[in-house]
Amino acid sequence: MDLLERLEPDERRRLLDAAERVAVAPGQVLMRRGEQGGDVFRLESGTLEVVDSRVSPPVVMMTLGPGSLVGEMTWVDRSVRTADVRAAEPGECLRWRGADLDALVEADPRLGRSLYRAVADLVVARSRVLRRIVAAGALGGGVARPADEGVEAEARRLVRGVRSRLMTAEPLARRDEQAARDETRAAMDELCAVVAQAVEHRGAEQRRALGRALAHEVHPYTIRSHLGELALDRPSGHTAEPQAVVHLHAGAAEGDGLLGEEIDAWLLDAPTSRAMRWRGDAAAEALARCAAPAEAGGPPPPVLIVDGADGPLLGRCGALLASARAVTVLETGTDALDRAREALAACGATGFRAGTLDVLELAATGRGPHQPPHGVVLVPALLDYLPDRPAAALLAAARDWLAPGGALVLGSLCETADAPLFRHVLEWPTMRRSAADLEGLVTRAGFAPFRTMRAEDGGAVLLLARRAARDRGTAGRG
Repeated sequence: MDLLERLEPDERRRLLDAAERVAVAPGQVLMRRGEQGGDVFRLESGTLEVVDSRVSPPVVMMTLGPGSLVGEMTWVDRSVRTADVRAAEPGECLRWRGADLDALVEADPRLGRSLYRAVADLVVARSRVLRRIVAAGALGGGVARPADEGVEAEARRLVRGVRSRLMTAEPLARRDEQAARDETRAAMDELCAVVAQAVEHRGAEQRRALGRALAHEVHPYTIRSHLGELALDRPSGHTAEPQAVVHLHAGAAEGDGLLGEEIDAWLLDAPTSRAMRWRGDAAAEALARCAAPAEAGGPPPPVLIVDGADGPLLGRCGALLASARAVTVLETGTDALDRAREALAACGATGFRAGTLDVLELAATGRGPHQPPHGVVLVPALLDYLPDRPAAALLAAARDWLAPGGALVLGSLCETADAPLFRHVLEWPTMRRSAADLEGLVTRAGFAPFRTMRAEDGGAVLLLARRAARDRGTAGRG
């Protein structure tokens, strides 16, 4: 939000000629809360901190990078300062004394109009960003400030470089769009590495505390990405809102301005996002193979799909499902069930059944809803959110749902470098399992794995297994 970028070149030159350069040292206070305003500062290099000094110890409310303007509102209305502003590191500022700005505006009304319009633009832009942050906090809980001041200070130190890069990218976009995109991507690369290194080798409680603190520090930026907005702004409190899953599979970047769009593009190109899209394609391919008719021209065998409404699977396999002898969908919520019904109806499937799956009850009792035998059971993504014990209960239920010789298609995310960022910064925690871990779960549940498909970059795995043809199972139990 750079004032100078909003002025014409000749107006910018005149304003710069009226400024004085001021060197600042770490800890130096440029403005104090309660003082009469008037002077305006623009940070040329270094970092400034906006501090609430009413509490002890003082709280840093905001960190400002090069191009940031402070004091312009008190110059407009001559009110008192509402916070302290101090230097966090050596730097340089441009300073306009209030009286000098007044004289400049009176001498040149055209410059005055442009200057006031530029200040108004800044206020509107800041207001929009604040509204988004406040709305996210009100609807989805936002990102809670960590109670431990040491953790908060550590998080602020760790992401200082990331925030500085993102602050630089905003005004840079008006001069060099590609350079701004490159700077934003470099900032996200750095953030991903910082979060992964910060939570490594820490206990679970320490990881959660530091993860929350890191998320809080970068929340004003991540919320500008459409995926970040959908993942973080969750009125229902669910881990993965359907809209976020749909947006991730669509893969088209959106966001608030160039910065938000480029952060969104980075997230959509991250290993986790690519892995989810690959798994959707691989699941559709596996379903088509496993549900092929036993005889030429015959109908596909009965198919059971568990928790597949929010991915692209139902749409991509529409023709196959429409011709299947029977299709059953089990979803973990009634909203998802409605979406599954709509998707199946849209692709022409008429003989389908739908029901809900209570994962908590399944984990507690080991019993799933009774189903007739199916030729194929597909569980594309539910294991992402189930620890081993409920996952084992789900596989035991899937074994009951399969006819002897039937095929199980099971997907899982694997560990990737960006997993800590998704888990902590986007608040999208998932279970990550290797192919060996998944094969072990399936084998212990009484299945015989026969094919393992892996994403090219190793971010996901899809396992195909069969229930033994002579296995009587426990069909009367469920």
